[in-house]
Amino acid sequence: MLRRVLIALSLFLPVAAMAQPMAPGMPREGIDYEVLQTPQPTYSGVKGKIEVVEVFSYACPHCAHFQAYVGAWKKKLPADINFLYVPSVGQGSWERFAHGFYAAQIKKIQVRTHEAVFKAIFEEGKLDHNASLDEIADFYSGYGIDKKSFLELMLSKPVNDMANKSMQFTIRTGANSTPTVIVAGKYRITATGDRGFEGMIKTMDFIIAKERASLKFAPPKAAAKK
Repeated sequence: MLRRVLIALSLFLPVAAMAQPMAPGMPREGIDYEVLQTPQPTYSGVKGKIEVVEVFSYACPHCAHFQAYVGAWKKKLPADINFLYVPSVGQGSWERFAHGFYAAQIKKIQVRTHEAVFKAIFEEGKLDHNASLDEIADFYSGYGIDKKSFLELMLSKPVNDMANKSMQFTIRTGANSTPTVIVAGKYRITATGDRGFEGMIKTMDFIIAKERASLKFAPPKAAAKK
């Protein structure tokens, strides 16, 4: 009888071990992040680096709030991370701001203007969150760009193609809210009510370490601050 009891207990031991509570603060699969059912091609296709994409919109107040967190986080990125902003196209001003983003990228002013757009909308009131193409072009003209040529660029085929690529990426990865972070085309990360954007950043670090371990990358040193 005792032998039967011991055998029965031994069968439940692995289950009991698996049921042990997760360490406090650890990212929770299905809550803090999701594993994509089907891994997707990365946005950039860059080899030898872990791609981290923030899907965002300039018209999104949550993205404006998250920018303070992700901006500070980006300054400490290791050399094996390829971080990208990908605007969510959506409808209305979301699409218009996405076209402005890509036109600014082509004109090589996107890095300088990124935080400034958020500030102009949500802090200074210089740009409406529902701005027209003309108003968006007018904003970017403040960076030494001819307004008319910038407006034409926003409506050009190259920018339309870039916006379409963005749309396809967000559809494939299920990034249907902003801000959403996609890591390596495999993981989707969003903020939660209990952990907020600080928790989102911690989850990003956790997933990056997880992906790095799966690729057997050696942890690189943080990039030097500029």
